[in-house]
Amino acid sequence: MEAQSTTSKDYREAVQRIAECKERGATAIKLNGLKLVDLPTSLFKLRDLQELELESLSLQSITSRISQLKALKSLNLFLNWLQYLPPEIGALPNLQTLILTCNRLETLPPEIGLCRALIKLDVSDNNLQSVPPEIGQLKALKSLSLRNNQISILPPEIGKLSTLEMLDLGGNKLKSLPVEIVKFNSLETLDLGGNKFQIMQPEILELTALKKLEMDNNQLHLVPPEIVGLKALHTTNSDDGLLGASADGSMIWNLPIQTLEVGLSDVDIFVGYADGTALETAALADGDLVE
Repeated sequence: MEAQSTTSKDYREAVQRIAECKERGATAIKLNGLKLVDLPTSLFKLRDLQELELESLSLQSITSRISQLKALKSLNLFLNWLQYLPPEIGALPNLQTLILTCNRLETLPPEIGLCRALIKLDVSDNNLQSVPPEIGQLKALKSLSLRNNQISILPPEIGKLSTLEMLDLGGNKLKSLPVEIVKFNSLETLDLGGNKFQIMQPEILELTALKKLEMDNNQLHLVPPEIVGLKALHTTNSDDGLLGASADGSMIWNLPIQTLEVGLSDVDIFVGYADGTALETAALADGDLVE
């Protein structure tokens, strides 16, 4: 395939940029927007390369030669046609940022767990059915986005990501989270919107560092009154502590916390509760919210 594409204008442009990068001794290169089915082999001779931008190409796969770029710290593969990642992705010991948004990935290779320096991993808008348990080996990870996939269950090993600060699981098929999420001591943002949750799990209440929680567009009918115990979520403005509803009565908003969106399936309208104490009083013993 590469021999057929070497005559294209975009391929020649890519070869030229790579040659210029080598001549200058640059550590970053952008090939964004070039319609490449394959990458020039000369790219993998840039052994000092740290940043590689391959956004909006036409790549269907990444060659195993990617393992030659040992110095690589950032790899952007946004908006391609990737159906899989080669196991050699795990041979990049310095990789800190991996962007795989808007591809066609159905799985991640177990070798992803070997990218121990990874800080940001974005695999949103793909076709992932599951997440490999090796994800738990990414002990430096701070930001993980799995948004808009087909994930129905997460491995318990995800709880090993103790440095995680942002977790976006919106737009999947999740009904519950593994209890190991209580180990997310640094988690500040959790997006669970657009899933199939019917209750808010008690483990969420143990995420004491949480500042932003989104659970809109679920099937929630049970929100525990203990939600007011998430101190990090409390707003500093007491006047911002009202409980209301959207126009159709389907969403509770403006709770006495910094950011909380909760979509309820069996809710009319809630108004008038001005603080956490009132909200707690308005809950039944089993945690069902009432008017």
